[in-house]
Amino acid sequence: MRFFALSILSALLWVASAAQAQILHLELGAANYEADAGDHPTRFLVLEQTVTDLIQKYGNSGTIYLSDAHEDGLELAGKHLEKWLQTQGQSKIQVILLPGNYLDMELPHVKTTHLTNPDADQLPTHDIQEINDYIIKNLQKIAENSETGLLITTYFTEKPFDHIWTLPDFLGERYELKEVKSSGYIYHFPTGQTLDDLKSEGNRMAMDFTNTESKTFVLRKSVHPCQEALLSTSPAP
Repeated sequence: MRFFALSILSALLWVASAAQAQILHLELGAANYEADAGDHPTRFLVLEQTVTDLIQKYGNSGTIYLSDAHEDGLELAGKHLEKWLQTQGQSKIQVILLPGNYLDMELPHVKTTHLTNPDADQLPTHDIQEINDYIIKNLQKIAENSETGLLITTYFTEKPFDHIWTLPDFLGERYELKEVKSSGYIYHFPTGQTLDDLKSEGNRMAMDFTNTESKTFVLRKSVHPCQEALLSTSPAP
């Protein structure tokens, strides 16, 4: 009887370990603009690199949710990722599309969540306090719904995209925003251009920005230092 009980326990531990090893990821802002903004091969480079990191950390099976307000661009991202996974020999990763504004949606509980390049209006940058409260409340909700918190990567650290630094002013004691090691990936627009490319062409808007290196932060509930080692804060760029 004792051997039988130990066998069941071992089986349960194996199942739990296998489930833990699977990818369960939510990628916010996955479309990188609307569908007709450009179709250069580097448009979804950050998405590819994010999924590569996930496969290395969690294995080659599981589910990836893609979400964006641009539904046509999201469909393009989904098709691109499925095709890319096939070329990588990855047939056990399911891609599910969740169109809509992530601040207004019911999102699935996942292990990892990554928000790429939030616009300034998706951060608490507004003159109306009620709007800022609404945004931060939903960002906190997304962070709580992810086992490792909400990873936020911004590629433009000058105004108006430096407002991520204002997040701690709104978080309260139960939440923290912590900068983590960035991948160093360079953001590419749907046309394939980088910010430096636009500057070299004399683009006036690009001249307002001086930093193209990514900055990555994790937003989550405050944790005791003893818990720090149990939480992975860099599953994606």
